[in-house]
Amino acid sequence: MDETENLLRAVSATRVGWLDAFPDKTVYQLILESDATPFILRARQLAEYIVAHKIRDIAGDMIEGYNPSHDLCRNVINAAVELAGSMGRKVARNLAFALAGNPGGEAKGPKPLKVVLLDESALSAKQAAAMNYSALRHEVELALRTFGKEAFASETFYDASELGDEPATVPPYYETYGEKQVASGHYAHVIRYQVHVKPLVAAIRKGLGLSAPKT
Repeated sequence: MDETENLLRAVSATRVGWLDAFPDKTVYQLILESDATPFILRARQLAEYIVAHKIRDIAGDMIEGYNPSHDLCRNVINAAVELAGSMGRKVARNLAFALAGNPGGEAKGPKPLKVVLLDESALSAKQAAAMNYSALRHEVELALRTFGKEAFASETFYDASELGDEPATVPPYYETYGEKQVASGHYAHVIRYQVHVKPLVAAIRKGLGLSAPKT
């Protein structure tokens, strides 16, 4: 979290006070326990923030089936945006971006809503900031090897409302990875989409008075 705070300050961004950090380990446990309460609270707080500050655009991870925590963040964002709309503040653009996939977009993937092209100076600054984030340095290096530096010269955003609330492939990648981790003794349980995540998302939306998730 210290590294995240430092990065936010470096780009003149701020973290609102009520948005306390949830370690991945805690999120995983909440998912396994089907505890929707903390996520309902966060979605409601975000919706109230959107309304109070007249937020026009919001951006967050897209659902990729790579990590249940990140997918759940998108579900919470979608729910908050919808709830804010019912409270009188319609967000103009609910934007989603790839975290694990190609940052420049896929040829056969969804059509981007907005693409921001970075010049060499901005791209170098972006790479330097990512490489200096030591907790994720390995993932940054892997992404650079996989997609190449130039892929990160595009900031590609999609209309989250068109992507739905479910991963494109079920079972998602995190189930397969989780099975390997359980087999090797790293984890005791596998988080599964149909058993854990999907019912939790439905419970979050129900707790906020929203309709069932879009498929």
